[in-house]
Amino acid sequence: MKQRSLFDEPVVVQPPTTDEGGKLRPYQIDVLERGRAHIGRGRKRGIIQIDTGGGKSFVAAEVARCALLKGSRILILADRIKLVKQLGKALRKFEVPFGVIMADNTSQPWLDCITASRDTLHAWKKRELAMPDPFQIIIIDECHKAPGYVYQELLSLWPQAVVIGMTATPARGDGKRLDGTFQWLECAVPISQLISEGWLVPSEVYWPKELAKQRKIGKAKREVAGDPVSHWQRHAEGMATIGFCATINQSIKFRDEFLRAGIAAEHVDAGTPDAERERAYDRLQSRRTMVLFSVGLLIEGIDIAEVSAAIMLKKFGSIVEWRQACGRTKRPAPWIGKKVSIILDHTGASGVHGSPDEDIEWSLDPNSTVGSRRKAKEKKDGINNIVCRECGGLFAGRATCPFCGAEAPKMKRQSMDRDQDARDEILSRRDMDDESKAWAMKETYHNTYKRIVAIACHRNLTFKAVLALFRKQTGTWPSDCGIECPPQERWGEKAAILFPGYTMKKAKGKT
Repeated sequence: MKQRSLFDEPVVVQPPTTDEGGKLRPYQIDVLERGRAHIGRGRKRGIIQIDTGGGKSFVAAEVARCALLKGSRILILADRIKLVKQLGKALRKFEVPFGVIMADNTSQPWLDCITASRDTLHAWKKRELAMPDPFQIIIIDECHKAPGYVYQELLSLWPQAVVIGMTATPARGDGKRLDGTFQWLECAVPISQLISEGWLVPSEVYWPKELAKQRKIGKAKREVAGDPVSHWQRHAEGMATIGFCATINQSIKFRDEFLRAGIAAEHVDAGTPDAERERAYDRLQSRRTMVLFSVGLLIEGIDIAEVSAAIMLKKFGSIVEWRQACGRTKRPAPWIGKKVSIILDHTGASGVHGSPDEDIEWSLDPNSTVGSRRKAKEKKDGINNIVCRECGGLFAGRATCPFCGAEAPKMKRQSMDRDQDARDEILSRRDMDDESKAWAMKETYHNTYKRIVAIACHRNLTFKAVLALFRKQTGTWPSDCGIECPPQERWGEKAAILFPGYTMKKAKGKT
C-alpha cells in the first residue's frame, strides 16, 4: 500500500459559496413551536435536542431574532471559545446584532443580545465587576453541563429569565440529573431521519468483537485492540480524521506512530496556544494534516465538515461523550464527495454505547437512564444483542447472522480470564444488511407519521394537513411507505375526529 508523504498536497475542492442565510429547516421550525408551547404554559426552563450537525446554533439564532423583535434581552452562554464564535456566525446569518463577552475579545457588551463565555462571565461575577442588565431569555449551548456549579451560579443572577438549553445529548455522564435544572425536553427528529433526509451522513463502524464482548461483561483488561495505523490505511486513508485518546501521552504516542508511517499527523491539547490550534484545524480541513489527535478537546465544538473519520482510542465511559465524538464526522461535505463517515473503534465502545446512527430515547425521567431504557426495551421486545462469531456483526432477534448467514451462538455468558483474543485483533465492520436498513427506514416513517398525527390533533388540523406535513418532512406520501390512511373522502375532517384520544404521549408509545 502506497504511503502518503508528509508533503503530499491533496486536491482540495472548495465548499460552495452560496449561503441560504437565516432559514430554518422544517424539523427546526417544528421543535421551536413545541418549545414555545411549553413556555406559553409557564414552563420557563426546557431543552431542545438536535443531534450533532442538525443545526442547533441556527435554532438559537432564530430564538434570539424573535426575542429581539419583542423587545427582550438575550444571553447566549457557551463554555468554549470555539462555541462562542460559532454562535456568533449563526447570529450574523440571521442578521442579529450582538455583543461578545469573552476575555480579551469582549466587544459591545451593552447590546440587547450577548454571546458570552461561561467562564468569563463567571469571572466578572467573582470580581464584582459591573454585570449586564437583566436578561429575559438565556440560551445555554451544550446544556447537558448546565447542572454544574458555574452555570448554576450564573442562572441565579437572573432567576426570572426563560432558560432554553441546546444539546445533542441531554444527559449527564457523571450521573447528575437534568430534571433539576430543566422542566421539559423536546427532541427534533431521530438521527435516522436526519440521515435519510441527507442532513447527516451514515456511519460505518469497524470494531473489535472480542474486546467489545469483554467490555460488555466488565472483563476487559486491554484498552486498545488492533493497530490504528494499519486500520486507518485500510479503511480511512485520504480522509481527514480526528483521533480521540485517553491521555496526552497516548495522543502524542499515536501521533508519532502515524508520522513514522509517513502520514501527516498532529497533536493538540488545552496547553496548545489558541492561534496554533486554529492553524491545526485549518490544516486538517484542507487535509494537509490527515489525522489530528487529542484527548477531550475535540469532542465538542469542532464543526469541520471535511472531517470524515474518527479513531477511537479511549473507552468512552459516557454515552454523551461517545455520541458527541462520533458526531464530529457526520456533517455532509458533498464538495469533497463525502457520503459516509468511518468510525474505527479500537476500544469496543460501540459494543457498550451502540451505533452512532442508533435512535436514542432521551428523557428527563429521574428514575431511568439511557442504558436502563434501552435494556427495558430489549426486555419488552424479547431482544438480546448477539455478536456473530464469524464476522463480528452485532444483531438481535434472529437465529442467523444477517450479515454472513452464520448460526447465532447460544446466549450463554462466558467469563474471559485473559484478553489474549483482543491482541492484534482485526477490526470488523459493524453494519446493517439491506433488509435491516429497510426495516429501520420503515420504522422512521411510521414514527414520523404518528408524531405528525399527534401534532395535528393537538392543533385541531385536518388530515390533509397531516399529509402535507408528512410530505414536506419526508419527501413522500404515507401510503407509499406502507402506512394505512383514512379513506380519501374523509381527508377534510379534523385529525382529532379521525384519531380520537391521540396524543404526543401515545405517539411515543407510552400509552
